[in-house]
This record gives sequence, structure tokens and C-alpha cells, in this order.
Amino acid sequence: MKPTTQAEEDALRTIREIQDLISTIEKLRTETEIIDRLIHDLNQGYAPKEQDLKPLDLTPQPLTLLKLRLRGIQETKKAALFEHESKFRDKKELLEDIMRCPVCRGHGITMKRVYDRSDGRITTIAKTEICCQCGGTGRREMSDYIKDLMRLLPIN
Repeated sequence: MKPTTQAEEDALRTIREIQDLISTIEKLRTETEIIDRLIHDLNQGYAPKEQDLKPLDLTPQPLTLLKLRLRGIQETKKAALFEHESKFRDKKELLEDIMRCPVCRGHGITMKRVYDRSDGRITTIAKTEICCQCGGTGRREMSDYIKDLMRLLPIN
């Protein structure tokens, strides 16, 4: 599906970036949980099995050395997880900005000033109207494809 507007193109690109970030975050969380479990087992005096070390590209080695390597990997993974979660929040905010109606800025209503010139004086009257761009939804109009992709994102 080819986007028809710049906003749709931006939304599609941002959705894809969010999907990639979600995948990376899930992978990092899984790896961090494995490392936490391995360190816990090492602290309890249990030697990890080779199959538990394989996903982390580690080989059996002396327990003290293994514990040090795991802690180093753990810190690296946690830092990467923090960085990716931060990028996820930024992309989520960007997507919300893209989806917001540019006329009413997401409020669904616009202010209109009317000037009353009766009684020899000019009086300013502020009136609110439903936004003519979004029809009061506060959201930019997007294709069904973009809307479906948005619904599939776990960003609420």
C-alpha cells in the first residue's frame, strides 16, 4: 500500500520503526531475563548448562569468570534496553503528533472571532466551532491500512 500524503508516509515510516523497536525490546528483555536467571543460579552455586549459555554466545568456563562476563553482558543489555525503550517513547509521541489534526491541534474544535459592531461599539465575540478538517475527532484522516497498522501496535 503506497501512502497518498506526506502525513501517511510519515505515519507508515514511524509505525515500521516502532514495530522494529518493539521486536528489539522484546529480544533484549528475554536476553536480560536469561542473564538474570543465570547469575542467580551461579550465586546459588549451580553451574549453567551449555544450552543455557549458547543463546548468549558463551561457552562453559570457570564460574567466577563466567559470572564476570555475564555481569558485563547484563549491563550492556540493560543499557541497550533503556536506550531502545527511550526511542520507543519518542517514536510513540511522534506518531501521536503525526495523527493529530493540524488545524485544531487535536482538540476537535476551533475558535473563531466574530466582531459585533452594533450599538456604535466593536465587540469581539469568541465562538467555538467543530473543526472543519477533522470533523471534531481531533485526528488526521488516514487510510484504512494505516489505521489497521495503528490498531495492531501495543502502544496504549
